[in-house]
Formats: sequence, C-alpha cells, structure tokens
Amino acid sequence: MSSVQASRVLRLNLLARFDALFNDSLTTACAEFGIGDLSYAIDFSQSLGVQNFFEGNRSFEGLLFHHEPTFPAVAFWIGPGQDRQLAKPRKFSGEITAYWRFWFAVEGRLKPGLVDLREATESAMIQTLDPEMPGFGYHGLGWNDINEQVWLDQEQKAIGYVQEIVYSASFEVNV
Repeated sequence: MSSVQASRVLRLNLLARFDALFNDSLTTACAEFGIGDLSYAIDFSQSLGVQNFFEGNRSFEGLLFHHEPTFPAVAFWIGPGQDRQLAKPRKFSGEITAYWRFWFAVEGRLKPGLVDLREATESAMIQTLDPEMPGFGYHGLGWNDINEQVWLDQEQKAIGYVQEIVYSASFEVNV
C-alpha cells in the first residue's frame, strides 16, 4: 500500500470517528462550561444540509468566495506523512498528520463566550481523539495561536469578528 492509501485510511477513520463522537462531546463540554446556548454541531457526514464542514486546506477568504458557510465551520485535511519504516515488513510504517481549521464567527461586537466556545471545542477534540483507534497510534493534539480578524461583507463593511484556529494531531500508521 502506498502512502496515499495510508492517508486515505486515516482520513476515512477520522471522518467516521468525528461524525460519531465530536458533536456529543462538544454539547457535553459546552454544558459543563456553562455555555450550552453557544453549542453547535458540525455536519461531518454532510447529510443535515448545514454547510459547515469542508475537506481540504481552506482559507477564510476562499471559504467565503466559493461557499456560503454556516459558522462555526471547520475544514479538515490530511497533511504531511513520512514512511519511517518503523515496523517491517509493512509497506507503510510512519507518521501522518491531520489538521482541522475551525472558524468561530460572531456578528456585531465581540460577544462574551467566544473564548469558552474555543476551549469547549478543544475539549471535544481531545475527547474525540482519545479513544483507541485500532491500527493508529495517536500522538496528541496541538494548536496554533488564535487568529482573529474582522468579518467583512461584499461591500467591505464589518459584519463581525472571526476567530480562526488550526488543530493538528499526528498518528503512527502501519499498513
């Protein structure tokens, strides 16, 4: 099996896991953080008719230009991988990194609770990735600095604010 197939196997397993676990974990975290009214659901299976899940490394500008997203939204993609030949005689035995870029948007002035919503999302990410995934060794979740920007309409008038954060997780994959 080539590394492309290894990436595909990981991508499909992660999509199934997030579809099954993320939204419930997020609802629980929001309730525990006292922000149940800010809870949201991501349509990972793209069956609910909500356009808030996108595959591929998308930018905020590209998302607005090519789609009409519902916020919060997430883009998911598989990034770099390397066959480290960790387990012989496997055809691929190495690490692959997965990424999730979340956008949290608020209209008008910055509303309280946005930081709590991001932290509830982090909690849901950790809960979703924590259970054992047969065939994959999860190495933990990381995230970058928060990027906050003004959300503009087509006439370049401010609608509100968007907070963008990228989460990453590396996995040991043996196929």
